[in-house]
Order: sequence, then C-alpha cells, then structure tokens
Amino acid sequence: MFLINTIKNTLFKVDVRVLGLYRILFGSVLFFDLWTRLSVIHLFYTNKSILPTSYILSSPYKILPFTLLPAFNQAWEVELFLYIGLIACLLFIIGYKTKFSQIVASIVVLSFHNKVSTLENGGDMVINNFIIWSLFLPVGLAYSIDSIKKSLKRNKENSTSDLNNYKFKNTKIISFAYFACLIQIAMIYFFNFKTKTGGTWTELTSLHYFFELDSFLTPLGYWAKEFFSQEFKSFLTRVTLMIEMSVPFIIFMPIFTKYIRSICFIILLGFHLCIGLFMDIGAFSWIMIAVDALLLSSLDLNLVKSLFSKIHGKPLTMIYDSDCGFCHQIVRIIKRIDVFGKVTIHGNEWINTNDPKFDEIRKESILLFKDSSPQKIVSHHKAFFHLLNRLPFGFLFGWLLLIPGISHLVNIIYQIIAENRTSISSYLGLNACGIPMVEETVKKELPHKNKFITIGKYAIVNITIFGLLIANIQKSLVVNEPYKSKYDFKESQLGRKVLRYFRMKQNWKMFAPSVLKKDVILVVDLTTVKNIKIDPFTGKEPLDVESINFLSEDINYGQFVRKFMKRSVENKNTKLINQLDEWLQRPILDINGNRYSKAKKYKVWKLTQYSSKPGEPPKNIRKELVTEYVKKETGKPKNNRYKKKNLRPNSRKNTPKR
Repeated sequence: MFLINTIKNTLFKVDVRVLGLYRILFGSVLFFDLWTRLSVIHLFYTNKSILPTSYILSSPYKILPFTLLPAFNQAWEVELFLYIGLIACLLFIIGYKTKFSQIVASIVVLSFHNKVSTLENGGDMVINNFIIWSLFLPVGLAYSIDSIKKSLKRNKENSTSDLNNYKFKNTKIISFAYFACLIQIAMIYFFNFKTKTGGTWTELTSLHYFFELDSFLTPLGYWAKEFFSQEFKSFLTRVTLMIEMSVPFIIFMPIFTKYIRSICFIILLGFHLCIGLFMDIGAFSWIMIAVDALLLSSLDLNLVKSLFSKIHGKPLTMIYDSDCGFCHQIVRIIKRIDVFGKVTIHGNEWINTNDPKFDEIRKESILLFKDSSPQKIVSHHKAFFHLLNRLPFGFLFGWLLLIPGISHLVNIIYQIIAENRTSISSYLGLNACGIPMVEETVKKELPHKNKFITIGKYAIVNITIFGLLIANIQKSLVVNEPYKSKYDFKESQLGRKVLRYFRMKQNWKMFAPSVLKKDVILVVDLTTVKNIKIDPFTGKEPLDVESINFLSEDINYGQFVRKFMKRSVENKNTKLINQLDEWLQRPILDINGNRYSKAKKYKVWKLTQYSSKPGEPPKNIRKELVTEYVKKETGKPKNNRYKKKNLRPNSRKNTPKR
C-alpha cells in the first residue's frame, strides 16, 4: 500500500494551483509564438508568399498535418485568423471559458506550425506536443476567472463574517495526463543528451561555437561572447551535458520528491533563461520554462506565496455598503483574489469612532484603513490604490490611480456607479440597497450525473492518453540515436499517423550531434523596374556582399527567416530555390507588406562564415551566387542558379597551366 501511495503521489497527483500557473505560462508562450509570426505573414503564410497553399498541398506525404490555414489565402484573412488566436490565448491565460479558449488557441497555433513545416524548430515541436497533452489537463481550476465564477456559485457568503472566513482550498487531483507530461519532459532532456555525441560536445567546445553563430546571438549574447573565457565556456558545456543527463532520472526520484524537483526547477529555470537571453532560438527556452513549471509542488507555491506576501503591504480593513447587492458581489470577488489574506471586510455594522464626515463619505465610497493605524481613513481613488497594492501584483499598475487625471476619472466613474448602484443591483438580480441580506435556505439541486457516462468518458480519455504516450515512446526510439541505428524498434501504423497529423515529432536533437560550425544567410540584391533596390527579407536596401562583416552588421533576421534561408540552400534544395525564384519574379511584397513593382534584375547570394577554433581570428566570409535573374526586353528572362564559381574576398585568379 505504501508503494502504491508513493507512486500515486509522485507521478499522478498534482496541485491545481500548479496547473493554473502552467496555464498562464503556457498560454503566454502561445501568445508570443503567434505574435512573432505576425511579422512574417507576407513572406510565408499567404497565397502570395514564398510558400503558397499550392506548394504546401504538393507534399509527398499521404497524410497532411492538421492545419486550417489553406482556407485563408489573402493577407487580411490570415491576419484575422491569427488575431482570433491571440484573443483566444489571452482568454486562456486569464482562464475565461478556459477549455473553449484553449481549443481555439490550440487550433490556430497548430495551423500556423503545421502549414509551413520548413520553419519548424525544437520549440515548435515542444509546443505541438504539449498542446495535445494540455487538452487533457484541467488547467482552469485555479488562478482563473472560471474558478472564481465556480466558487461564487458554490459558496454563498451572506455576511461579512462569512467573507472573512473564506479560504481557498488547495486541491490536489489525480491525472494520468500529468504523468504523460512528466514522461514527455524526461524524453526531451534524455534524447537531447543521448544525441549529443559530436566533437564539440566531447571536446567541450560547444559553448565556444554557440557564440560564433552571429545570426543567432542577441545583444546580451555578444557581450557574453567577449566576456566569458574559454575555460568558463568549457565549464558551461559540461554543465549542459550534466543537466540533460540527470533531469530525466531525478524528476522520478521516489524519495524527497518535492525537494528534488524544486531544486531541479530552479536549475532548469536558470539554464533556459541563459539560453533564451544569449541566443535567439525561437520559443524553445520559454516553452521549456513553462512545461518545467509542472515539476513544482504545493510546497513551492506556499513558499512563493509567503515571500510575495511581504511585498504586498500591511493588512488593512475595508468598509463597504453591505446592503448593496452589487457592492457585496464585488467584495466577494475581491476576497477570492485576496490570496495573501491582506483584507478584512466590514459592512454597515462598522461603527465610526473617527471624524463624523466619514459617515457621509461611506455612502458614496468604500473606506480603507491600515490595521496598524485605524485613525487614518482613506476613500475614493486612494482607497482603490491601497486595495490594489494588497492584491496579487496589483502594485504594478496601482500607482496609476495616483496620477491626477486618472484619479479624477476614477472618482467620476465611481460616483456614477454609486449613484446608480440600486438600479444596477436590481438589474443583476441582486439585493437592492437598503434591503438587508437574507440567508439562502433553499439550495439548488445539482443536476444528476449519469454514473455510466462519467465512467465511460473517464475510460475513453485515459485510453487515448495511454495510446498517445505509447506512440510517443515508440517514435522516440525509432528516430533518435543511438537507438535508431543499434536497435530495430518499430512503431504502430496508427500511432505514426496520429503523431504525423498533429506533428508531435520526437526527434530531439537541439544542437546535436554537434553545434553548427558555420553561419549562413542569404542576401537578395534586387532592383525593381523603377530602379528601387530592396531586399524583401529585410525590407531594407541589400547588404553589400563585398564588405559585409557579421560582427558589425545585424544579421539576426529572426528564427523563421533564418530557418528558411538555411534550409533553402541546404544540400542545394532546388525545390525551395524554385519557389524563391517564382516569388521574386512576381510583384515584390517585402516582409513588412510593402509593395514594389516587378524585379528588373536580382542576385541571391549565400554568405557563409565558418566558425574559427578557440583562440583563432574570425574566418573570411565565403560568397556564393545561388540564383540570378535579368529581365530582357524580348524573349525569356535569363535565370541561372548556383554558378560554380565561389566568390571569396582576396581569392586568387585562375592562371593557365604551363
């Protein structure tokens, strides 16, 4: 029995507050993932982009991944679809209509990820997997508007004593989906470690080569490149391997689980923050921080709660018109947000022993005073200022109420509400002002749930989770080294189809087997028929390929453009180059959506800088002509691709053989 309880508590039981925190972090990552794609809609997601719907539908796969984007061809349609996703993400973050908003946000994000898989990176893979897993998690039970609404219906506080006695129940649930999430986290770290077998990892030079990739570096990354010594970079490389090697095992430790996972989360938080701040690798670092939050426990949240409680001010007392149904409803909501227990409530039973003027003021405003100084009473906008400072993170925007113009506006709005609170209460079906509250004696009976339907639903959901989990494990063993080469693992046909449909890929090889040793960008030197020079990838004039310096130029074009550039010239991918040629020969639409006339001529250059070894100076940039085009007056336009000559600075001229 002890063993069963240990397994249940460590692998399947989770605090609903942890799920609520995970929802907020995960929803934020989904929001910013969509927001970053807004800037590349004209390049990749419309029917006039480099990769139109016709190209996507020509995929050789029998099963196309799930996406609704082929139904939207115009830029405004794609933008509208994306904004719907952004709104759904915001609703998901605050927990309003949580499951519905979660489904809508998931559909939009998956549609963008799966339409143009050319832009896919490790962060997209993690997001896709946890979008599916999260659908099975009850993430709206805490820190959400839905949980507040549910609590308001379940608990009826009819007096100020009831309000002051309200306590949020720290509920824990048993969830098989939570166990699947732990397995998924473990697989990500485990296979990322197992695939790091290349020379940069065995020689502990990976961090050195990280910082040689100028197209990946952030401004802070450039600082770290110069500030960190080679010995420290080698140390960080070793730490990276140790973290990825140990995490899959220590999160399943059956003893001291809560404490070990807490330490593990702190280490992973620092690990991914460093990666995200030093390098622009898309959403990977941020989504990993979000999913690693599932390692937290009630112990961690209680500790954080006690720490944050100290910066939210001293306890105070609030007096309100308890006969006003609308006012009472607002106060009930405030008590549910008051997670630090900073606010004590009093109604009309409070007796004023201070200045008699407050007997009149209390009719049109709430009154507040600190418990430590009850003689200093405040009202109107100052009362709201102090109240917000006691609520979670209210101090971030509470100071706005002290700005003269805003404070005056708040007082006007509050006065309008106060004058009409009787009609507002009546309209909402609440107790009108002046009519004392009466305790409810009749409780509404909850609708009877069919036991067999509940059991059937529970069984179907968990069987689905189990099937997906098995399919993911099989896929991981089939596509990741060394198991791909050494063993003859198989995967079920159904599992393969389902994972391919949702693109729940499992080939975890971030910077594996070795870190890249070269930087590659494309420069489009295009001149329109109106003699305007433009690079559609940047919306600016083309870089001078003869004098470019990766250190001095900003060549970090972002994750999506960088991925397309790299993959379009990888192994001389003629299919993507053909698409690029077709797009450049149409009326130009740059990354910002600016329109230009057709191209008179253009050259697409591939610029490559190989990383130098530790202690060596930067190497020269190699220039290679990928494709060019010249519009002729008559006949077909001239179009050449991948000319054999490799243009380099200071290259020697060919001399005739003797």
